[in-house]
Amino acid sequence: MSTDANTSAYRIEHLRGEDNYQTWAGRIVKPIADANAISSWERKDRQALSAIRLRVADGPLVYISGATDSRHCYRPSSP
Repeated sequence: MSTDANTSAYRIEHLRGEDNYQTWAGRIVKPIADANAISSWERKDRQALSAIRLRVADGPLVYISGATDSRHCYRPSSP
């Protein structure tokens, strides 16, 4: 996903079906979040969540695709 600084348009790969649904769903959250009027805290958390999702490869993305906030993407490792 990339953005055009002049238009704030997002370029996200089109949903093709089941084969790319999980990655598409994870990436479509950012434009939706930007379009909704939300509190400053929620906006920052969604930006963090989007940043995490954009930096995760397609395979592991399925494990965090259902996360509703950034803290759900982090699991401390066992000692």
